Amino acid sequence: MQKTYGIIGAGMMGREHMRNIALLDGAQVTAIAEPDAEQTALSLELLGEGARAYPDHRAMLEAEELDALVIAAPNHRHLPILRDVLRTETPVLCEKPLGLS
Repeated sequence: MQKTYGIIGAGMMGREHMRNIALLDGAQVTAIAEPDAEQTALSLELLGEGARAYPDHRAMLEAEELDALVIAAPNHRHLPILRDVLRTETPVLCEKPLGLS
């Protein structure tokens, strides 16, 4: 059974996670949340057909049923995003740090 992943923050680090997840048997990134159009385009090109993009993590969380999430947004966004993600039961990997102070 295929495990679906969502990436929140599809910049350089997010794309590195996409490449690593692609190496796992039965795992596929099927959704990204990224407000920057250029980063979204680069990520969708990497992921190929079928991946969906959302302008923010809340839209993705509302629309998708994912098996796991990776938070790879800029550091100052980790904690606010994590607060929303923890309202779900979806397993999450959050890039460090969780806070800046």
